[in-house]
Amino acid sequence: MNRRFAVRYWVVAVALVAGTVMADLPETFTVVAVTGMAKVQVGKDGPWEQIAVDRSYPFGSKVYVARQSGATVRLSPGNTIEFEAATVATLQAQGKGNSIGVTVELENGEVKVDLKADGKLQVQVQTLTGIAAAKSSAFSVSQWLAPDKITHETSVAGMRGEVQFDGGFAATRGDSIRA
Repeated sequence: MNRRFAVRYWVVAVALVAGTVMADLPETFTVVAVTGMAKVQVGKDGPWEQIAVDRSYPFGSKVYVARQSGATVRLSPGNTIEFEAATVATLQAQGKGNSIGVTVELENGEVKVDLKADGKLQVQVQTLTGIAAAKSSAFSVSQWLAPDKITHETSVAGMRGEVQFDGGFAATRGDSIRA
């Protein structure tokens, strides 16, 4: 194989792999259930609008769920995130190599993540005190203003499979971590 052909071969191979990863990277999430009041802000400067069931929103959108309310979004078939009452979070999607993931930037409140067992999608929940991450698991993360009204408290609970917190601490079914 001559050098010119080899270079062309690798350029085509890299383009095909990149195209495959980008094709698998989700562009939107879909709202599948809402109880009470929930709003979404598309883009940093976009207006807040009432969330609509069965509507898709682009990643990068911020979700607000009021007290005594809730919302559930589907990332892909079998992969959901529940936003509990009094929650504010932004959903971001990213692809890195063959890994596809979603980051939930949790400002306040609680989210419950349920990922199917195929392990293709990783979800991480980023709080002010750390990052919880898992594949093929179910877990919850909550972040609240501490009683001193200065610091935040984070709780991570495993419901199925294993969830890592800050890359070291692990919670499995029935375990919880407080930070």
